[in-house]
Amino acid sequence: MSDRSSARLDRHYLDPRLTRLYDLDSPWSPDRQFYVDRAQGSRLRILDVGCGTGLLTTALAEAGHRVTGIDPSPEMLAIARVRPGGGEVTWIEGNAETLPVSGRFDLIVLTGNAFQALLEERQVRSFFARSRESLTPEGTVVFESRNPDLDWESRWDYEIVLETGDEVVRANRRFLGFDGALMKFEFRYVFPSETITTTSRIRFWRPDEIESFAGEAGLNVTEIGGDYEGEPFDRTRSGEMILTLQSV
Repeated sequence: MSDRSSARLDRHYLDPRLTRLYDLDSPWSPDRQFYVDRAQGSRLRILDVGCGTGLLTTALAEAGHRVTGIDPSPEMLAIARVRPGGGEVTWIEGNAETLPVSGRFDLIVLTGNAFQALLEERQVRSFFARSRESLTPEGTVVFESRNPDLDWESRWDYEIVLETGDEVVRANRRFLGFDGALMKFEFRYVFPSETITTTSRIRFWRPDEIESFAGEAGLNVTEIGGDYEGEPFDRTRSGEMILTLQSV
């Protein structure tokens, strides 16, 4: 996401030709299973922030939880609403910065690029403040962000062939450059009849920055994992930072 607030959405979250490719490019994966596993146990009230097409959101609902999915893209939400299990979820058009939800949640999750799409300190501070207000007393916020100490320039590019049933699309992601902690990259989608190129930015937040902003909002970082199998975070080699926050 590019904060994916309504005025600043990247094209691949708005163009119907691209949104229908989203689940092909980002299918069910270990990171999504990680969040389903974290929600095991009693029936929880869960908020999936930046839910996109609702792949994880509906899986959580099918596991018996009461789930709300929030995303700023109406095109992505249109896909989410009609997917199997979509009728069991409350869908809201909105963004991570403002969290226009009512009630309190036992678990708030952000996956993929959702947290790193918060590009400015004020957005992170606002997200943590609204999350704190939206948590039950024993509730948790769990989200992922990438380790800023690794060489992402050499790791970022990839190419994949997507088959929709109607056509074959060649998609690739390409690193463009860093401006401080902000990374710019592009997606290129080569259709049989045209090529569509989009650009995006994400921010690589340091663990100490996250802990500081969370603390200001009354949240405490209780755990930082380094992968989806339970390894602890190691700044020298972990690709992911999987953070768990609770109210102080």
